[in-house]
Amino acid sequence: MDDFGFGTQIRKSPYFDATVRWGAQGFSVYNHMYIPRDFGDPEQNFWNLVNTAILCDVGVERQVEIKGPDAARFVQMLTPRDLSKMAVGQCKYVLITNADGGILNDPILLKLAEDQFWLSLADSDILLWAGSGRAFGSGRVHFRAGCFALAVARPEIGRDHAGAVR
Repeated sequence: MDDFGFGTQIRKSPYFDATVRWGAQGFSVYNHMYIPRDFGDPEQNFWNLVNTAILCDVGVERQVEIKGPDAARFVQMLTPRDLSKMAVGQCKYVLITNADGGILNDPILLKLAEDQFWLSLADSDILLWAGSGRAFGSGRVHFRAGCFALAVARPEIGRDHAGAVR
């Protein structure tokens, strides 16, 4: 880790110090944040994932909240995927596209309430892009970033949560 230069222009997730305590030895930059990439022996890391569980700092996949009376209509404008039957508490994998159909991001969308959504973003500045689109709507939508996710990966995750993502 001594070879990795930590700069002030790149953010650390709230879990950064814990990842160092648990053995993170190398980092990369993703979504303007440091993400742990090396926890020592890759073969041991693989067997931990296969046989037990691993906890992943995915805070770099920034959660962007879209909330307000027009949130559902606005989120639908971001993606070609039909969200009309999306239930509260449901997640969907979506593509965010530009006006020409080019893919800008491929986040997971979580519907928290009829007027509240979270996008778990891949590496891009989609918050700035989506915020600029607000000018084309009614303005009854607001954005907030600042939630940081953790992920648990374990062998049984597919069986235990098969119905959670539709």
